[in-house]
Amino acid sequence: MGETGLDSILADLFTADATAPVILSILLAWVIAAVLHLAIGSVSVAAIAAAGIIGPVLGSISVPPIVIGLAIASGAMFALQVNSNFFWMFKSLLGLSTQGTFKTLTMVTSIASVVSLPMVMAVALIA
Repeated sequence: MGETGLDSILADLFTADATAPVILSILLAWVIAAVLHLAIGSVSVAAIAAAGIIGPVLGSISVPPIVIGLAIASGAMFALQVNSNFFWMFKSLLGLSTQGTFKTLTMVTSIASVVSLPMVMAVALIA
């Protein structure tokens, strides 16, 4: 990233230190993963990209890396939709309409992602 200058741009956008609130750090990881998933359409690529973005600051924050990893995983599964290959596979295998797939798969993954977020915050209290 040094040749593109992206590292300095990202450094100016994100600052992290040990005094950052735990909840804010978890929410940031979740939001980055969720936005990447919505943009990319792949849960795994969104999670890997989010980890690449958040990874460099893990040593600077007081949140255990496993908690950030769980927050990224939780955010990356948010709102499976039409730009996901799995959306179309699910639709085809179950013989659903596109609207029916939104009502089932997209709704369920969104709920699971949002419901798992407080669980990740609870793990942060234990870890």
